[in-house]
Amino acid sequence: MNVVDIPQPASEELYEEAVSHYTRMVKHRAVAVHRVGSVRYAGLSPIRLLVVTDRTGLDNRCFFSVPARLPQRYHRLFLHEPFILPVWSLRVMGYTRHNDLHLLAGRNVLQPYVCAGEQDERWCRTLEAYCEYAAFVERVRSSQTLPGRTTLAAAAAFGDVIATAATVMPRAENSGYAGEIAAIARAFFTEGRDHAQSVRAAWSAL
Repeated sequence: MNVVDIPQPASEELYEEAVSHYTRMVKHRAVAVHRVGSVRYAGLSPIRLLVVTDRTGLDNRCFFSVPARLPQRYHRLFLHEPFILPVWSLRVMGYTRHNDLHLLAGRNVLQPYVCAGEQDERWCRTLEAYCEYAAFVERVRSSQTLPGRTTLAAAAAFGDVIATAATVMPRAENSGYAGEIAAIARAFFTEGRDHAQSVRAAWSAL
């Protein structure tokens, strides 16, 4: 399988610069700017942002776009655009997988909207995530092209999906998977490492 878009080394300082720069550029038009999750592995972990806005401008998508707000050197730290959430739709946060939020600017209007913990909701999140990752796997198999950055990020995130699944289906527990992906990620930028082969190893585990 052809491996493309192989991750490049990046420092944690570069991540912080990117997040700080983006926050400065958009905070005057946002009710809140949040970072989702943290940097597990610099160079491999993507930056994920969530912006709450009370503006209904048709240019919101463009205004909050990473390529529009940030210099080129930061773009590779992102895999997708920030999530834009209207302030009148905050209740949806109870039904998403964005449960590790860090306030960067503005007011923490999301604090009351915790991720729903009912068993039915955990089933829904598990099944939704499974379909999302199954679709990714099918796209890769069909194209026979393995995107390095996306594959490593997906493989790491799927460990959280397994953990959620295990709360409703105990036999789904597989801590060995998370350990396997962590070992691949920790050694990824080791000198002399075959990066394409490491991506294939993460893909195989996923």
